[in-house]
Amino acid sequence: RLPYSIRILLESAIRNCDEFQVKKADVEKIIDWENTSPKQVEIPFKPARVLLQ
Repeated sequence: RLPYSIRILLESAIRNCDEFQVKKADVEKIIDWENTSPKQVEIPFKPARVLLQ
């Protein structure tokens, strides 16, 4: 089960996945967050929906 903050980031990435600004690889990085946690990985952040919650 994903933590709430990771779920919000994942939902935002999936909603904005357009293969231009947000790519499928970015979504996969968020899904695989536990295995990439020692590394620093950039993910796109679109706060529009996050701020409304």
